[in-house]
Amino acid sequence: MSNNSAQLADIGLAGLAVMGQNLVLNMADHGFKVAVFNRTTATMQ
Repeated sequence: MSNNSAQLADIGLAGLAVMGQNLVLNMADHGFKVAVFNRTTATMQ
């Protein structure tokens, strides 16, 4: 882990099925920076 002060995300989530997608959208609406990963790229776009 680097000591870089720039934070890219507050939290990360893998899996954007129905529950994951709603969770990420809710966190983003409340000001969190969220990084996501999904096996298929269509869901992330």
